[in-house]
Amino acid sequence: MTRDSAALRQRVEVLQNRISDLCGAILRISASLELDAVLREIVDSARALTDADYGCITTIDEEGRPEHFIISASQQTNTAG
Repeated sequence: MTRDSAALRQRVEVLQNRISDLCGAILRISASLELDAVLREIVDSARALTDADYGCITTIDEEGRPEHFIISASQQTNTAG
């Protein structure tokens, strides 16, 4: 196996894992009809899929005021403070 072939196989494996993680996130998000649970799962999944330490999502009401503000932090971040 050449170096290019090994690198390509590794890249394909990484992408397959990311697709699998994304599919799992979609299933978890669609499993609930409760808005707060859906928003929490969206921000947690987005943070995990992008390897971010923090994530947040905000919704606004009809008047343009913040209505929901969901924050997500990695376990390492939660235990470091």
